[in-house]
Amino acid sequence: MAEFDRYNNQVGDPNIRTRMEYDLNFPVAQRFSRDWHENVRRWRRWYDGQHYERSALPYEERYADPTVTNVVDLAIGMLTTKPLEFSAYGWNPSADEEKDSGRIEKYLAGTIYVNNEREGIDIPYEIVTHLVRDGAAIIYSVWDPELSVGAKVVYEGKEVFDETPVRVQVIDPLQIFVSPGGPKRWNNIFRVWKMTVRDVEMTFGVRLSSMAHLTQEDRFITEVDVKDWWRVVDRGDGKYVIESALIAHDEIIRPLKMMDGYEDLPYSIGFFKPVSRDASGGWHSIVKPLEETVKHLESSVNRRARQILIYTSLPLIARTIANRTIHLDPALGNLVTMTPEEALEYPKWPGNAPDVEMHIAFLRARLQQAGFTDVMFGEGPSQVSGYALSQLGDQNRIRLSQPVIHLEMLWSSWARKVLRITSKFTGGETDIRVYGSMKGQDFIQQLSTKELEHYIVKALVKPEFPNEKVRNHAMASQVRDILSERTIMENYLEIDQPDDERERRLDDMINKDPAMIRFQVLNRLMDMVKNGEDDNIKTAASMALQQLQGGQVQGPQGGGTGLGQPGAPEGGPSPQNALGLASAGGGATPQAGGGSPPGQSFSDQLRKITEAAPGFAGGGVV
Repeated sequence: MAEFDRYNNQVGDPNIRTRMEYDLNFPVAQRFSRDWHENVRRWRRWYDGQHYERSALPYEERYADPTVTNVVDLAIGMLTTKPLEFSAYGWNPSADEEKDSGRIEKYLAGTIYVNNEREGIDIPYEIVTHLVRDGAAIIYSVWDPELSVGAKVVYEGKEVFDETPVRVQVIDPLQIFVSPGGPKRWNNIFRVWKMTVRDVEMTFGVRLSSMAHLTQEDRFITEVDVKDWWRVVDRGDGKYVIESALIAHDEIIRPLKMMDGYEDLPYSIGFFKPVSRDASGGWHSIVKPLEETVKHLESSVNRRARQILIYTSLPLIARTIANRTIHLDPALGNLVTMTPEEALEYPKWPGNAPDVEMHIAFLRARLQQAGFTDVMFGEGPSQVSGYALSQLGDQNRIRLSQPVIHLEMLWSSWARKVLRITSKFTGGETDIRVYGSMKGQDFIQQLSTKELEHYIVKALVKPEFPNEKVRNHAMASQVRDILSERTIMENYLEIDQPDDERERRLDDMINKDPAMIRFQVLNRLMDMVKNGEDDNIKTAASMALQQLQGGQVQGPQGGGTGLGQPGAPEGGPSPQNALGLASAGGGATPQAGGGSPPGQSFSDQLRKITEAAPGFAGGGVV
């Protein structure tokens, strides 16, 4: 066989090379992935309540404990209640980079949003489901040439992708076969899935020679394995290239070739809990520590249920004199005549073993240690102190701390890959428009792709635990004399922009200050007197202005509002009276001692002005 250049494919037959490399690498990936594939299948059976390994025997009890399902669903809920966020940082922080970082964050959020619509699923939710239940989650992200052609438009004289051509998919871990090693952690990644012969030939524009004998009808129903193969090839000079091939039913559809524009494998893999540092030994899901304990619990409950069934099905025993038979009619209310020597009775029931309930309680306690405490499910003792509940909550947080880190690593890796391929395939010359939602706000974003690779991106996953907000608010009150306001807002109140919130609080304090309110009122009244078009409103404003400048305005029940002159006596003409509104709508009349009528505040009176003149006092009074 002729020598071939495995790096640029310029020498040798690419089909021969692909067959050689495939025959060497795919069996290795199969062997490596076999054990954890079986784990995934078993954990899914536990989640679905279909974990019994044999058919039930006659009259055998089959209690399926819901602990595994409940723990998985609770963990998924806590990890997905708050939306996934991204934080972008420039290599050289500046005002411009800070501005661009926000656009990059929106681009990533928009890429997920658009692909949610394409796939018809919630991609972050599906990723968390796989991670928690299966122990591993895989995100596939590539630049789709077909999408790039259809999405490119000319906008304001410049080419723009009207929709991101980056395709993102959630991949079932059972479809993935990997072999570890190399500079990118995995040497080879094979995705294997089923397609009908017709779909293969229509999708990839080929004719499967091994399926030539099939009828047209058989092509619609006969399925074959399709293998999407990506690998890292070390060039030997400290650099590497990414190669890919496509194989269907053992036929090479696309031989190995370098994938220009890719510096990483398009499959991003994250784990719930790796067994070893390099994950070569597989990984565990949240189900793993629950399996054996739930199995023992179900066995004990099944035995107890069997005992109860036997007890409730015991036959009657008839004790009679010789040669006499008692016939019992199953109908209720019938009488049976018996002699004193005769009797009807049940066999004596010995009762359950004394330690059965204790054993079941012991197993349920072990399940709390392996999963989540009853407090997380809204159960538990009612007489537990707030501090004790907080401690129980901390235990559950610790249980999810490492999965949160791994989930953030997975999405961070994905984000960097998306930015790289976007930059490579656009050449930094074509803008991209995306739309979506971030932090509760809808957006449409157009992004220049020139500087995408100059940013570091970190994904942020913020789990929300039951009663978390109540706990955090209580803690914020307790530590306000110890920690800074900024720390409290960031760590306990979960305020993303504490500086902005502080400014808003200062604005509120200023606007509520009596002196500021007085200033706003006077300023607005003077404007109404000077520029008002309605003579009645100008007159009313003028009278109110004189009153505010010369005396105290009364609040509810004749109390001062703080708007008058310091030391001014209470009483005096009512603002309502001065504005000629005392009898409007049959309202209250002015009080003899001045001030507002009972039950009517100064703000109520000013509200009447706002109805006639919208925007009175800039919205700072009423």
